[in-house]
Amino acid sequence: MKLPSSIPLETFDPTAFIADESIPQEVCNFVLALALAYNDIKDVTEVHLRLKEQRPLGVFQKRVDFGMHGGRTVHLIRYQIGLVHELCELIRNNERIISHPLLQAIISQMPKKSRIAWQSLVDTATGKLRVGPLAQAVIRIRQKVVFHYDTEEIFNGYKRHFLNGAVAKELAYISRGSTMAESRFYFADAAAESYLSARADQRQATELAQSIIGAMKDANFAIRHLVNGFIQKRFGYTLVS
Repeated sequence: MKLPSSIPLETFDPTAFIADESIPQEVCNFVLALALAYNDIKDVTEVHLRLKEQRPLGVFQKRVDFGMHGGRTVHLIRYQIGLVHELCELIRNNERIISHPLLQAIISQMPKKSRIAWQSLVDTATGKLRVGPLAQAVIRIRQKVVFHYDTEEIFNGYKRHFLNGAVAKELAYISRGSTMAESRFYFADAAAESYLSARADQRQATELAQSIIGAMKDANFAIRHLVNGFIQKRFGYTLVS
């Protein structure tokens, strides 16, 4: 994804994230963590779009190229879920920090759409909001959707996909290439995807990914304004010539 050359590079005094008599370090730390979360969400959103563009042409077939693409898609969904979990943990663990007067002043000056998205993110993370795609994703995550290497839950997905009792209902696939790029354990991807689909009320895992991507875009819109506002309140930016 090529960026336009017209995007300016700017700099600011790095002590913007160092405490002083008016701003405690814990506030600086929180905003710095939000900035990293923004980058992670931005990257996974862009990778999601690129991956969609690289889908093999035609109807799905049991081939290596389709298997590689499907496995990467499942991995990306699991990573998205992990990001949602970590972002909500960050918000929940710093709920008191969010009420700091500087942050509240920045939030009050953000565009209306951004303020609404931020409040929705905070309410979702703290359990006050239970409707909407992000809130529903968080509920499923708390039901142990597999983004950790939980051995029992991975096996549950494997059993659901491949077995009827002790009888195989589906073949397990693998590519035993000579390099890492040529090799993949498709059966492990199938186990993860099956568990994701089961915990999404039988919806396909790709549909869950779409709803998470949309919600995270809204959340990142708000985070961008908050981080920018914080830096501008402290020192402002200088254009790099």
